[in-house]
Amino acid sequence: GVTSINDRCFYNCKGLTSVHIPNAVTSLGNEALSLCSSLESVTGGLGVTYVGQKCFYFTPLRSINLPKCTSLWIYSFQTNVGGTFVFGSVGNPVTDIHTQAFTNCYATVTIYTSTGDETAIPGSPYGCLGTIVYEQA
Repeated sequence: GVTSINDRCFYNCKGLTSVHIPNAVTSLGNEALSLCSSLESVTGGLGVTYVGQKCFYFTPLRSINLPKCTSLWIYSFQTNVGGTFVFGSVGNPVTDIHTQAFTNCYATVTIYTSTGDETAIPGSPYGCLGTIVYEQA
């Protein structure tokens, strides 16, 4: 089965409005869904542990929940319009977030860490224009 969505797989697919990620997928590649200017909904993805560079760059994404995600790379969610994003979960803490993963992102971002705050991740994210909430994993 499919275990990754490769780099630039759906890059600049302007008519794409929603994506269901199979739960067997563990990796979302660099720019995999970048510049999908109509993409508002992502469902599934319960097995995703890694989100690549600029994966959702300049998309109007409204919600995403990746409960096993442990790593988010640079500009993963740069310039998103807002919504609710959740990464990690109880028992599955996020361990690696690039400092610019949420630059100019207007979402409410919940990040589960081992300590329940930003001290568990080297280089806390900055530049988020929404709200980042830390929860205990």
